[in-house]
Amino acid sequence: MQIAKNSVVSLNYEMYDADNNLLDQTDEPISYLHGGYDGIFPLVEEALHGKSVGDSIDIKMDPDNAFGEPDEELVRVEDADVFPPDVELEVGMMFEAD
Repeated sequence: MQIAKNSVVSLNYEMYDADNNLLDQTDEPISYLHGGYDGIFPLVEEALHGKSVGDSIDIKMDPDNAFGEPDEELVRVEDADVFPPDVELEVGMMFEAD
């Protein structure tokens, strides 16, 4: 079966930076509904369209096709004491907040 509109697609991925350093990878497959429903980056969806189970793809994404350029105004540096004492902090950790 080929990937087409309204197919539920499950995949694993590995993401590397320009220097071929591993940035992220899935531990378990992620799933999305194929067909322009904003469940995954459009460039990824385009590359997967028509593929079959077991196929693999390689994509080079620039910031415009992903999250955009970094915006330092969206980054906050907090003191360690604002985190609960049971949180094991390490240099370079990132957190998301609403």
